[in-house]
Amino acid sequence: MEKKLAVWLSQRVGPATRTADTLLKAFGSCGAVYEAGKSDLIAAGVTNEKALKLLLDKDLKSAEETLAACERLGVRVIPYASEEYPQRLANIYAPPVLLYAQGVPLEADKLPLISIVGTRSCTEYGRKAAYTLAGKLALRGFTVVSGLAIGIDGAALAGAVRADGKTVGVLGCGHGLNYPAENYGLRRAMLKKGTVISEYAPMSKISKGNFPLRNRIMAGLSVGVVVIEAPEDSGALITAKYALEYGRDVFAVPGNINSYESVGSNRLIRDGAEAVTDADDVVREYIQLFPSIAAKPPKAEKPAQADDSDLNEREKRIVSLLSEEPTTLEEILGKTGLSVQEALSTLSMLEIKGRCKSLPMKKYSL
Repeated sequence: MEKKLAVWLSQRVGPATRTADTLLKAFGSCGAVYEAGKSDLIAAGVTNEKALKLLLDKDLKSAEETLAACERLGVRVIPYASEEYPQRLANIYAPPVLLYAQGVPLEADKLPLISIVGTRSCTEYGRKAAYTLAGKLALRGFTVVSGLAIGIDGAALAGAVRADGKTVGVLGCGHGLNYPAENYGLRRAMLKKGTVISEYAPMSKISKGNFPLRNRIMAGLSVGVVVIEAPEDSGALITAKYALEYGRDVFAVPGNINSYESVGSNRLIRDGAEAVTDADDVVREYIQLFPSIAAKPPKAEKPAQADDSDLNEREKRIVSLLSEEPTTLEEILGKTGLSVQEALSTLSMLEIKGRCKSLPMKKYSL
């Protein structure tokens, strides 16, 4: 019942609102909020008439429809009062009323979670830095958190998956939407050992305003945030800002001083963020809190296979194309007859296996 009432409350207050924060802290659970009358709500600090009207509407039909959608999609609901709900996240301002999750159970309070974020329009340097750093941190026992966007986010999650590590992907839309399509295969691969979460109900549409709100969740879950390539107006800087507000550590990978993509991340270092040039720069900050990351010796990263024994037929076709020269997605579609989703999913898996890489201008190469 608590799950249904969590969905009900999230529908009444919306994401990242003062009302949600007030109610959860006053009543402790969504069920207690549902049982509250008008006088109880006013006493808790809810005085806006529109908000009161919504909260006094006890109809659960829409919540039941959302739970049915969760059932169809294999999505579980993690209410604020659930044992699986991360305490780090519960303690931020305006925590999500609930999380919609796919994949393995969250262990956010037992393990060191580190967010790695950056621009979608990253350079090859930034992509490699994210992929390599995430892989090394995963090997040391960190869970890598990112936003499942293209660019730095996707590269970081792919690096952690490649290292057989734990990941948490935070969506800016609902489960059930194939967004971004480029990371469809990556998202599926993450679910074997990782978790994909959202505060938006399944099939919720994409809105530009969702992503800054999504960023507060990444910062709230993590012990620290690493920024790799962030222009002045990058959403990654919003994540860093939330991290500072929550008392989390902020790190940044130094970038090319002549590169627009690195203006914001370099400025973070100038303003006091810890510069990161290797995974050990992050590891040493958390050895006292999480001794397992010190005791766990780094393992050699899995080498890319020299032959095609680990590839399916679709992957072999694309590898054959890429062996000739860098190839655009449109060229891959034309020469293979694959759909966009099939091609993007296959390219994601090839990147995770270390068999291809994405280049600027939507090109791919070995």
